[in-house]
Formats: sequence, C-alpha cells, structure tokens
Amino acid sequence: MREINNNSNTMEELNGEVVFSKEEEFESLIYTIKNHPYHEHLKSLYIPNYLNKHQLIKKQKILDDFVEDLLNDIEITKQKTQYSKLLNKLRRLCISDKGCLNKKIRKECWTILLHEYLMDNKFYCLQNVDINHSQYDQVEKDVDRSMYKFLEETSEPSNELLTIKRKELSEIVNSVLLLKKDINDVGLYYFQGYHEICSVFLLAFEDDLESAFRCSYRIAMNHFYDAMNSLNLDVMLKNCSYIHYVIEKADPEIAEILVTSGMTQGHYALSWILTWFSHVIDDINLVSRLFDLFIAVSNPLFSVYLSASVVIERREELIDLKNGKRNSVDGDEFAYLDDDNLLDFTIVFGLLNRFPKNITEEWLERVIERALRLWRANDYRVLLEEKDEVYVEKFPFEYMKSIEVFPKETISTTVVPVEFWRDEEEERRRREANAAGWKARLFYVGGSLLVAGLSVAMVYYRQMLYSYR
Repeated sequence: MREINNNSNTMEELNGEVVFSKEEEFESLIYTIKNHPYHEHLKSLYIPNYLNKHQLIKKQKILDDFVEDLLNDIEITKQKTQYSKLLNKLRRLCISDKGCLNKKIRKECWTILLHEYLMDNKFYCLQNVDINHSQYDQVEKDVDRSMYKFLEETSEPSNELLTIKRKELSEIVNSVLLLKKDINDVGLYYFQGYHEICSVFLLAFEDDLESAFRCSYRIAMNHFYDAMNSLNLDVMLKNCSYIHYVIEKADPEIAEILVTSGMTQGHYALSWILTWFSHVIDDINLVSRLFDLFIAVSNPLFSVYLSASVVIERREELIDLKNGKRNSVDGDEFAYLDDDNLLDFTIVFGLLNRFPKNITEEWLERVIERALRLWRANDYRVLLEEKDEVYVEKFPFEYMKSIEVFPKETISTTVVPVEFWRDEEEERRRREANAAGWKARLFYVGGSLLVAGLSVAMVYYRQMLYSYR
C-alpha cells in the first residue's frame, strides 16, 4: 500500500488539520497496520502447511506459549494495544457510509480484520476433494445452482466462467468441511446457504482462492459456529426470535402487528441471518457492503439487529396490513384480515419473507444506520436478561482475544462493550473540528451580512444627503 503524502490534491484543510478522502484514509491506515511492529511479530508465527498433524500440534503449542509470553512483555503489550486501536479505527471506516469502497480495499480490510495472515499454517484449499465424504452431494447440488446472479452484475456470464467459478466454490466449501475434520477428527456440518457466503469471498478476492478459503473457514469456525457445529439449526432459529425483542424497544406498533399475526419467532429472517443476506440480495456490491459491516462489527448477533432494521424499514407496508388495505407483494393482491379481524400469519409472513427487490444503496445505508443505532441503544445482553433468556456469550472469538486488546465495562457482568471499536478521543476531536468549521462558516456568513448591511446603510445615507441638497 502507498503512503499518503502532504501534496495529495484530494486533501482538504479543516481547522488547521489535514483531512484525507476516505479512500486515502483506508490506504494510509492499511499501510500503517501492515507495517506495524506487532503485525510483524504476528507474521513471524506462520506455521508451514507441509507439517504433519503431530508437528502441527507441537508448533501450535509453541505459538500459544509465545502469545502468552507477549502478555508479560511490557513493550510488546504496548505494541499490542496500539495495534488494537489501529484495527478498531479500520473497523470504524468499514462500518461508515459506503463501507470499503472497492474490491482492492475490501480484500485488505477483510483479511486484516479476520486475521487471515495468521492462517497460512495448516489452512490451505484442497486441490483434490474427497467426493465420497457424506456432505459432498448436497454441496455440489447447491453450488451448481449458484453464482449466476452475482456474476451477471458485471456481464452476462459465459458457461465457461460459471463452470470455473463453481469449481472453485466447490473446492472452498468442501475444503472447509474436510480440513476441520482432518485437524481434530470432528467435522463441520454444512447448511444450505453457507456456499453463498463463500461465493461472496470468492468474487471479492477474484483470483486469490487461498485467501477466500481461509476467510470462509474463519467465519465458519466463529461467526457461524452455532450453525456449523450442530446437526440442526435450533440456535440460529432461537437467534431469529431475538429480532422481536429489538423491534419491541424500537417500534412498539410494528411489534404489536407481529404479535397479532403470530410472527414473533422471526422465522422469516432465517435465510437473512444464515447467509448475511447474500441469499436474498442479488447485487454483489450491496452484499459486499453488508459483509464490510458484519466483519467489522464481528459479533454474530449483529445480524439480528440488521434484520430488525429491515422489518422497521417496511413499516408503511405493515401499517397498511394493520389498516386492512388491499395491496400487493410482487403483483399478487390479497385481503389482509381474517374472519376475526386479525392479521393473517401467512400474509404477514409472505410480506416479510419476500425481501424487497431492486433495493438501492441509499435504502441499504438507511437500514445499516438504523441497525447501528439499535445496536448502541439496546445491548443484547440486557435485552436477553430482561426476557430471562440464557445466552452463552461467544464474543470476542478466541482468535481475536489472542491478538487484540478489548476494553471492559460493567453491565450485569464484566463484558466487552458492543461498540468495542469506539474511540471517544477521536470522536471528541471530530466534534471540535466540526464545531470549529461551523463557527468559521457562521462568522463568514455573519460578516458578509454585516458588510451587506453597512453597504445598504451607506447607500441610504448618501441618498438622504442628496435629497437635502
């Protein structure tokens, strides 16, 4: 990555400080992270992928001991803290309006935030997949139906291109399933939709199949652990029910509509949560924007809040249902009330289950902004405690805790804040800079008005003198 120099013609001056464009901020920050001493320490822990299982275990023990030693080294601990602040700054940029901007920046950000550079040890995409493993047939059926909608965003995909990309996607998904079993004899359980997540990494990283594989493996073992380490999706279905808790706090009227129609379980959102919306959104750029958000926030429950925001975004349609208006979903008209004047389950489910078509970037940014507000205002731990729900905290993930420093705060127990990436000092500086900018503008406007007023007064005064003559 290039360094940003002070002669860049896209810079602006604000209150005596140099302000970069967002793209320049990304490039400068990525360069700083990748050249930070702590990053170099971490890269030195690479484990060659040619070691056998016993050698890997021994090498992993050395790595774990080294990480523990880091905590006892004052200088390294200081570097770790600095490095964590840089990562959080990168997260804030990824979360902000329009996300990572382009594929080049996106690949850098995703691999850094998922700490993919530490996975060059025993993680590699298998070239010869065992077609006899128990989940192979289901994977192939799903892969054979995939990729087209994303590839057609750029051009009409040829049969040859589809064949190549589907073969690569098959290698990634099957490698994730087989490699986990090869490492510790316990495999992952494939769920329909995981291949769509992997396809987003594959297309975002273009020709870098290995990075796409490692990032797919990372989120399978962490963000989607509950779905891929169980024969059923009970935990994920439970997560869907949390959507209603968020909506109750944010929009009681919409919550009441969902109660009346028996829609509090949130099953309409299962495919949203299971695939990070890649199943229901056809535009690869919009899906990638959501991946920017989910990877930066990292917490697996954030998809619950985004789902709640989507439901609230459709408020007007739901209110129409409540008022008994006839409307249509994808052209199909129907009555909304049953004989008891209650909202019909199938109608409300049909509305919410049919994700809006042709959504725009503006629509998505609005949904994201609302989701972030809901996330800040309604800590899921407090919500679940209020409902007497038992939730096993999985965040931060182990791979994050071994590399980063997390702030602490007290709610009911000592936990990581939901906005662990927040930097209050940076926010203060930005507020002061914005305030100074407004003061300067007000001074300019006020001064202009004063000059204009004096000019008018002078003209009037001259006219008065002339009339006396």
